[in-house]
Amino acid sequence: MIVREDLLGHAHPLCPSAFNWRLVAEHNSMYNTPPTYAIYIAGLVFKWLKRQGGVQGIEQRNIAKASALYNFLDQSDFYRNEIDPSCRSRMNVPFFLADETRNEAFLQQARATAWCSSRATSPWAACAPVSTTQCRSKACMR
Repeated sequence: MIVREDLLGHAHPLCPSAFNWRLVAEHNSMYNTPPTYAIYIAGLVFKWLKRQGGVQGIEQRNIAKASALYNFLDQSDFYRNEIDPSCRSRMNVPFFLADETRNEAFLQQARATAWCSSRATSPWAACAPVSTTQCRSKACMR
């Protein structure tokens, strides 16, 4: 930044600090350096989002993925889902085993395949719900 020295220190009290030239000069023009990498990555994400049909396009894909998963769980004799359909998340789909005697074997296999954390205090708290945001293809939902 280039500014005459006699202009420093005269900012109006309502002036945002990023535009207070005295503060900017005291910090060698880096008082309010924008996070350029984060802005760049956000720009890439926004461009990708537009190519996917925008927020509406992503919403429709997420509805389809969650519906496919919930439909599978609702029709399964092996799993059960106790969440009322009007309250179901499109992002995290919790489920339980219909036969609770299989929980330990299920959790052991889930931990072995990185579905679960070994640091949780209760068996079901250890297992994260299936996340539809990590499924990017139709083959993933089969």
